[in-house]
Amino acid sequence: MLYDAHRHDEAEHWFRRAAENPEPRPEAITCVGVLLDARDEHEEAESWLRRGAECGDPRARAQLGIRARRAGRLEDSERLLRQAAESGETAVLCELAITLRHLGREDEAATCFERAAQEGDRRAALALGWLLEERGDRDGAARWLGQAADAGDLYAATSLGVLPAEDGDAARAEALWRRAAAWYRRAVSAGGAGADEARERLADTPEGSGDGGN
Repeated sequence: MLYDAHRHDEAEHWFRRAAENPEPRPEAITCVGVLLDARDEHEEAESWLRRGAECGDPRARAQLGIRARRAGRLEDSERLLRQAAESGETAVLCELAITLRHLGREDEAATCFERAAQEGDRRAALALGWLLEERGDRDGAARWLGQAADAGDLYAATSLGVLPAEDGDAARAEALWRRAAAWYRRAVSAGGAGADEARERLADTPEGSGDGGN
């Protein structure tokens, strides 16, 4: 809760105490590493994350896998992310899929994106929709982009409207634009983060151009 409230110094204090107990909590060790990484103390963060991984925390392996990908160590990234996923950390499936795409293994990536999307991962649904669109599978793309849009993703909502444009399917394009516009209106009405962007995007749709985004 302290971390969620952005009281990071206080959170780190308590995570360190939990990590330094005679029977340390692996998740506390990992949280120290994540906090250090956020402060750009990458070397010390790596040490804590490796310790967390050695203690069996799949989230530590996931973080190390992401770091390995950023460093260009794709085989290490795949190994660590697979270990994290096999330990029950389904949220890491999207990260594994990204690494697999970097390795050129598109079919495996699509499978991982789909598994993550089925678990409700909005980012995975968006990525899978884009991947299927690249392959020319517009029906599949519409399904997953629709799921991401329904979960509140602005990029997915926009992609829905332009999906069939190359096919000249005006009726389908209009139906998808209506769906996107309906989501934008909900986002504007809800206010908060994303409302301004949703209002701007609504104004660009055929549905929203006549009502000023209201």
